[in-house]
Amino acid sequence: MPAQDHDKPDAAGLVDRAQPEQAITKTAAACSNWGRWGSDDTHGTLNFLTDDKRTQGARLIQRGASFSLAQSFDMNGPQNGWRRRTNPVHTMLDTGVDAARGNQGFPHGFGGADDVVFMPLQCSTQWDGLGHIFDHGRAWNGRNAADVVTSSGDQVTGIETAAALIAGRWRAARRVRDHPRSLGGGYRRPGRGRRPR
Repeated sequence: MPAQDHDKPDAAGLVDRAQPEQAITKTAAACSNWGRWGSDDTHGTLNFLTDDKRTQGARLIQRGASFSLAQSFDMNGPQNGWRRRTNPVHTMLDTGVDAARGNQGFPHGFGGADDVVFMPLQCSTQWDGLGHIFDHGRAWNGRNAADVVTSSGDQVTGIETAAALIAGRWRAARRVRDHPRSLGGGYRRPGRGRRPR
């Protein structure tokens, strides 16, 4: 798909709703960002998240209210079997019963609970990489979908490519590690940072 002029008016009025396949094709072409940041791009519109934009966004905060965008992470989640997707299957490996009976094998009476979750990645809240959706066998930026996502996962545009672009709680943990006195803490080796509260 060629790069488009992204300053054009909204394409919604250019499609015939009586022919949905043509409407989708026309709208996809009119709204495509393929090629916008070069042929090697793996970030898509995350390219808009510059240091300046993150700073501007932080200045907009007026209240410290928080709210969850999460979905249920249990057998009552949103999946109904479509495309073989199930809700999470949660199994306990160690429980309080095991700890109380002292059969976990830890010294000094220590015990713990441990569990495992099996789940399709679509069964709860997630962020998709650009290799999640294809258009006529093509992945983000016109790449051949077979070359992008294999049985080993997304080889080109996985969500891990966005890690450096998205700010969140990790900033505080990194600050503690790099500048421990700034938050009144001692130095912590990478991987041993403070947990968010």
